[in-house]
Amino acid sequence: MRFSPSCPTACAGITLTEVLVALAIVSISAITYARFESNSRAAVADASHRAVAVRMAAELVDLALRGGLDALPEGVMTNVVLDQEASTVADCFAMVCTGPQVARFDLARWYLRLSDQIRGVQVRVCRDHLLQVALRWECDADPAAPRVLKLGWPVRAGSAPEAPALAVMLASD
Repeated sequence: MRFSPSCPTACAGITLTEVLVALAIVSISAITYARFESNSRAAVADASHRAVAVRMAAELVDLALRGGLDALPEGVMTNVVLDQEASTVADCFAMVCTGPQVARFDLARWYLRLSDQIRGVQVRVCRDHLLQVALRWECDADPAAPRVLKLGWPVRAGSAPEAPALAVMLASD
């Protein structure tokens, strides 16, 4: 507010500078709140994905402990392999299946549930004994390495996971 000798009391109104300062303060506050909100949503989504991934990994470990993974083919199982597997697997609810068919059926149902719950999830089941060093998508070719499950999901929509967010040893031979 301005005070003038010709106006003994405060003159009504505010200056343009005061308006701009107030607008700048409100804008900075709004931007800070928007960033906080965005980071909070991302953290909640990541925590939710992590909880689903841990639960689904526990289910696959249970399948492995029951001997289900022994019937699965050796090699790296990725999303492409699992998508193909899910579309060609025998329906063990409608017919009598052998042990390997049941294992493939269980794995296909597990993958479909996982991909429904975590959008853009990447899955890799392979042999790898470098898990203690760092989480990575690459796998060892060493047949003596334990089988591991690696799960990852995009941090931002439309991006690919850079590294697995979770890795769990399924079985060691």
